[in-house]
Amino acid sequence: MKQALTLAIVLLVCPLVFSKSQEVFHPSCSWVTHKMTFYKEIQGHNCSSEPIDVFKCTGMCASNINPRVIDRKPPPDQTSYKHLFSQNCQCCQPDQDNYIQNKSILYYCVLPNGEKYSTPAMTMIANPTKCACQPC
Repeated sequence: MKQALTLAIVLLVCPLVFSKSQEVFHPSCSWVTHKMTFYKEIQGHNCSSEPIDVFKCTGMCASNINPRVIDRKPPPDQTSYKHLFSQNCQCCQPDQDNYIQNKSILYYCVLPNGEKYSTPAMTMIANPTKCACQPC
C-alpha cells in the first residue's frame, strides 16, 4: 500500500517539477519510470537518471564542479549506458555559520556519441550567510 501511494505521489509531482523545462531535452527524449527510478529514453537508449546529491559552493568556487563520466552496470533489463555526475566540491570553510551550501539534485544522460543532456537542477540553499571560499 505504501509503495502504491509513493508511486502515485511520484507520478503526480515529478511531471510538475520537470514540465516547465522540457525544452532543454533532446526532441526524442521521453520520461519513463522503472523500479521507482526515473530514466530518460534517448534515441532508443535508456539512460539512468538516479538522483545524485551535488554540493556546490558559491562565489569563486561556483564553477569548479568537475563532472566526470563513468560506466555503470545497467539493470538486467536495460541496455548499457553511461552516467554523468558531478563530483562533490566542498570549497568553503566547514563552519555552519560562515558558508552557503547549495544542495542540488541533477539528472544527466550521455548518448553513445558523447552528447550530454540534463534535467534542470532542483536546488535548496541552506545557511544563506556570507561565504568564505577557498579554491577547490
